[in-house]
Amino acid sequence: MKKKNVLLVALATVIFMTTSCAIAQRSTMAFELSPGYAQEGFGGKATFNYFHNRTDYLQAAVIATFSREAINPQTEIPYTNYLLNAGYFKPVFSNRMNSFTLFLGGGASIGYEVVNKGNTDLPDGSLLVSESQFVYGPFVGLIPDYSISDQFSLILPLDLFYHFGSDLGGVHFLAGFGVRYYLN
Repeated sequence: MKKKNVLLVALATVIFMTTSCAIAQRSTMAFELSPGYAQEGFGGKATFNYFHNRTDYLQAAVIATFSREAINPQTEIPYTNYLLNAGYFKPVFSNRMNSFTLFLGGGASIGYEVVNKGNTDLPDGSLLVSESQFVYGPFVGLIPDYSISDQFSLILPLDLFYHFGSDLGGVHFLAGFGVRYYLN
């Protein structure tokens, strides 16, 4: 019984590796969509990637996150970040057949942070001193990419932002699950 299971696993691995080798082709441009979890909320990212060689790429992304900051057990302040990112990504790991690649990159992030939907009054009657404002700063991204076909791959992007000018703390993150579509 154990030999049969080992044989099935070995056969599945061989099939997986041969098909991954055949489908791990790339183009010069790709689009990504990835919804995900943001700090105490949710968000999403739409991305355009331009591969200037076989592995490295320039990235332009539009990001929106919707979160809440707890100031005490009864009061939470909703805030939203609308961001534009521009960065450069390189592979730091790739399997032999290029069906799995781990990209690391970073760049600049600029956007607008809306605090409490623009209202200065909180539900408990207190006054909010944080204002909606422009934010800017660097970001770092880690993107595992697994090819599922010639034109599609699954991605798990993790982005970490440090925003100067944010009254709610400078560090924010977005972790998602999405699809990358390669234009051929």
